[in-house]
Amino acid sequence: MEINFLRYFTLKRAANAIKIISSFYLSRFTGKSVVWGMPISYSIEPTNYCNLQCPECPSGLGTLTRPLGLLKQDDFKKLVDEIKDTAFYIQLFFQGEPYINKNLPEMIRYAQSKNIYISISYRFRNYSVIRFVDVIINELKVKCLLSDNSNI
Repeated sequence: MEINFLRYFTLKRAANAIKIISSFYLSRFTGKSVVWGMPISYSIEPTNYCNLQCPECPSGLGTLTRPLGLLKQDDFKKLVDEIKDTAFYIQLFFQGEPYINKNLPEMIRYAQSKNIYISISYRFRNYSVIRFVDVIINELKVKCLLSDNSNI
C-alpha cells in the first residue's frame, strides 16, 4: 500500500523532517552524533493483551516480562497532543491485539483528527471487529493463524 504523505504534510512536520535529515548528514560528515528534530513515526501499543497463542510471541505465550495492561484514552490523547506537530504516522500495535482495547475507535478518530496516518494489525481468528467498521483506518494488516498455530 502506498502512503500519500502529502495529505499529512504540514509546515511544522516538513521543518522537523528537514532537521532530521540535516542532523543525519551532519552526523555522517563529522563522525559525531547530532540529533535534531523529533521522530516522524511512532509505535503505540493500545494493549499488550492477546487472545491468541502465537508460537513466536511472548504476549500470547504468557512470557512477556512487563505487566499486561490497556492504554487509557486520556493517556493516548496526551501522547498524540505531544507529537501531533511532528508525527506523520502511528502504528497502533506491537505485541498485543489492539482491538481488545475498547477505546480503540476513539483513539483512531482522535489521531486522525490531528491528521496523523494510522496503521493497525489484526490477528484474524474468531474475533469480531464489527464495532470498528465505522472507523476509517488508513492501513489494516491482517495476520491469520492456522489451526496448527502457524502463521500466514
